[in-house]
Amino acid sequence: MRVIALVSFPDAPLTEKLIRNALVTKIPSIEIVDEIPPNFDRLLQICTYDRMDHELTHLKPESVLSSSYIIRKSIIRKHFLNRTISAYTSKYPESLLKSSIPRTWDFDIVWADELGDLFADELWELGEILDGPNNVKWFILKAGMTDSGNGIRLFNSKEQLQLIFNEFDEKSDIEDSDEQEGGQEIITSQLRHFVIQEYLSNPLLLDPHESVVPGECSSLEPYKVCYVKQIPSALPLSRSYQFHLRAYCVASGALTVYLWEHILALFASVPYVSPEKHDEPVNLQAHLTNTALIKEGGESFVLLLSELAGRSILSVSEHKQTLTTSDINIIIDHLAVVIGQVFRAAIASPIHFQKKFRVYFYLHLRAV
Repeated sequence: MRVIALVSFPDAPLTEKLIRNALVTKIPSIEIVDEIPPNFDRLLQICTYDRMDHELTHLKPESVLSSSYIIRKSIIRKHFLNRTISAYTSKYPESLLKSSIPRTWDFDIVWADELGDLFADELWELGEILDGPNNVKWFILKAGMTDSGNGIRLFNSKEQLQLIFNEFDEKSDIEDSDEQEGGQEIITSQLRHFVIQEYLSNPLLLDPHESVVPGECSSLEPYKVCYVKQIPSALPLSRSYQFHLRAYCVASGALTVYLWEHILALFASVPYVSPEKHDEPVNLQAHLTNTALIKEGGESFVLLLSELAGRSILSVSEHKQTLTTSDINIIIDHLAVVIGQVFRAAIASPIHFQKKFRVYFYLHLRAV
């Protein structure tokens, strides 16, 4: 039996390398290819959406497995995701999603001079907050169709937001506007769909470089994870870093969702400074945790969530606290519920999420 795997991630060579190594380790007889041959018995497609033969997956469902649904805009595009979640939580206000998503506005804009009209319509509530006499809130702007941190900006006034869109307009007038500077620019074709979210003023701050020693092992399946305990030391605030969690899940068939318990913690490359303490413009390196933006020593800013147990919580100044194993288990349980409800919300929007094809990946998983 000839078993073929198409593995192709041109913009993510590390991901491609890890997948290839995993397949060879788990299925030694598998043949990994860059192009689909005319003859095969079984085909596994683990690749980018554009490289995948969706028609083949549809025509040969018993012999072809793929790593992507053909239509899944409602969970991969920021503006669609917000609309999907908003529709779901309006029907289920008791959902955990309601308190797990920051206040969000999504809108379409083509030219900077349209912003005034938006503050009278879709962004009316946001405008009221920004015009408040005691406004201390910061907000984060994200382009709906971009990734790798491109097009993200922080602001706390209408004037700052106007300047941001003026900047985008100027770049759109340049013939080579698709040249990215510092990984935080967006190209003309991506200017239209945006979301604005309330920026969290009290993020959990840890130090990815804190000295640690091996601690007791947990019983988390499928592997035993040896958590860490800190070596007592004085940790200045300048070593506090913001981070986000990258959770990998698998949605199979129509529809079972699994969460992989080995969740990554991706840290910013620059110590955290609250936005109001920055000189203008805000240094986004302290606030963006995308690995694509880390130029040097990237691996030192990527840890397992399990490795954070025992580390000092540097965002608490009143008294010293540490992140515990119990805290991490609560986080994983919370993530499982949230991810499950996101997919429930998505399948209620058949226009933007269609579960026609089978989806497969070889991982140790637990049901969400």
